[in-house]
Amino acid sequence: SENFFYKIVDNMEKLGMDPEQAIFNDKTGAIRYYPSHIVSATMKIMLQGATKSLEIASNSLMNVSRYLKNIHLINEKIRDVLSETLSSLNFQSAIVAPMISGIVVGLTAMIMIILSSLNVQMETLQAQAQGQELGELSSAWSIGFFSVKNAIPLTHFQLIVGGYFIQVVILMMHLSAKIESAGDPIKQKQKIGKTLLVATIVYTLVTLGVTIFFGGIAKIALVTSA
Repeated sequence: SENFFYKIVDNMEKLGMDPEQAIFNDKTGAIRYYPSHIVSATMKIMLQGATKSLEIASNSLMNVSRYLKNIHLINEKIRDVLSETLSSLNFQSAIVAPMISGIVVGLTAMIMIILSSLNVQMETLQAQAQGQELGELSSAWSIGFFSVKNAIPLTHFQLIVGGYFIQVVILMMHLSAKIESAGDPIKQKQKIGKTLLVATIVYTLVTLGVTIFFGGIAKIALVTSA
């Protein structure tokens, strides 16, 4: 507050501005360095009151002060009531959503490895098939029901799951940030960005871990069975 009013006085003394220009000037106004809707509205109330009398201006600022104090108390009570919900949203956004998405992609990669190996084996068996029973099985495989060629590529599937995961995180954190930092878009974007960064790191690590672990197990099992 001290620096804010010093800037106003400095603009009036050195640049010869009137109080309104000293506060709201687009280039050197004090409000430019304190981009707050509350501060801007309060200064407008002060200037409008000062045009009538200093007493009215001071009373207006006192009323604004009491109003902001009451709003602060209400916000604190709301945060206490919603603290559990907000903690759940933050945890789900940063940990649960990326973990589930990573596990889904990792398990899908394992399934694709197994199906690819089985597809190669079935093509080999089909070439060597002798007898009606094996011929029917290979025909059922060849019509496309189990064909890996007809499946969505793993990279496309990962893009779909990744896009869904990013949207879920942004939506949940947008709701949480709106409650925690109402009226402060900078803090809201900062919170969303930090959580999205953490969630992306968790998603990447879980995807790599699950893919390497279960993919390795699947390859070992296939080699052993072969």
